[in-house]
Amino acid sequence: MTSLVGAILLTSACPRSVFAHGRDIRCSCKWCVYIVLLAGEDLQLAPEIVLMERGLITESCKMGEPSTKKCDLKTSVDLGAEEQKDEGLTIALERKETVLKFLKKDLNKPLLKTYHLQVKILAKCSFYLEILPRYLPLGDQNLIPMTMSPLVDPCKFRRMKKIGTFQTKIQILLLEEFLEQLQKGRVKLKEIVQSYSISSFLTKWNYISQCLSNITGLLDNFLSMLVPGPLYMKHHLILDVGGIAIPKLQLVLTTKPPVVFDRLECKAHENWISLKWYTHGQETQTEKYDLFFQICQVQTTQHSVQESIVSISTNHLVIRHLLQDQIYEFSIRRAETSNLVYEAWHDVITLKTQQTRQSTALSHISQLQETHN
Repeated sequence: MTSLVGAILLTSACPRSVFAHGRDIRCSCKWCVYIVLLAGEDLQLAPEIVLMERGLITESCKMGEPSTKKCDLKTSVDLGAEEQKDEGLTIALERKETVLKFLKKDLNKPLLKTYHLQVKILAKCSFYLEILPRYLPLGDQNLIPMTMSPLVDPCKFRRMKKIGTFQTKIQILLLEEFLEQLQKGRVKLKEIVQSYSISSFLTKWNYISQCLSNITGLLDNFLSMLVPGPLYMKHHLILDVGGIAIPKLQLVLTTKPPVVFDRLECKAHENWISLKWYTHGQETQTEKYDLFFQICQVQTTQHSVQESIVSISTNHLVIRHLLQDQIYEFSIRRAETSNLVYEAWHDVITLKTQQTRQSTALSHISQLQETHN
């Protein structure tokens, strides 16, 4: 067969081409169809065999797929998938850390116990309704209410006291309900952290974030209600007096901590008892108190029932002329004032007076005589 000099290119889509010894030599893969004419070489010889023998193409190119392009594409796909996987893992870990941080910082067990104690103490507090100007200069807080009190309409003030009582009761009930919901929310978040896989913080994040958002909002509402706030006034409280400029007023609920007995200092003797009390969480202040006491059970018919109310301005009292070997109940509270709104708890203590030695001996003799008879 006639040998030709040169090469005739029919079609081309393959990047693998070489130019050797002045001749254009290309492969015959599935992307290109070439007729390779080599000077002095027989055309009946398969072009790909010639090229492979001369080391100009590889087996992968012969099979119809450029090796370098395939490897580069596969490598880029693998790297993209790996990067996406690492990014997802990072996001999932950050989300789990957010939940853990909230549990450890804002909803841990010691903090919940503190909240329970605060609500318990708040329920024992005395609530008062104070009338204050809306804008009050520093240092005038104690002067303005005393000056304005004679001008307050008593009927409207009593109506606001009822509203304040109702609001206080609702506040305490809501705080108790919020605490219960916070406890359940902590259990739910803890279960999510312990039982959910890392991938769940990606696939179920809408549910988890909604739970976290609900509990966060619940906690914010609880903390805002721990301190009593202002009351809304629909009508003016001040009587209409001409020629007097009356400032804008606000009604505010305030609290005073409960008064409790000092159990270590309260002691009973033969016919007298010494009592001492204090204000929870505060230093002793000069206030007026009402002390109520009564005998619980009279063991003899010779004595009448003893009970009394004592008003006092100190934090200690000695009660004398009591019956021996009797149990007495004492309760302490602040003296009631006109602006008292709510006070549902009073501290109570029971003490038993002692017997004299002579009384004890007579009692033993009486018991022996009854046994002998």
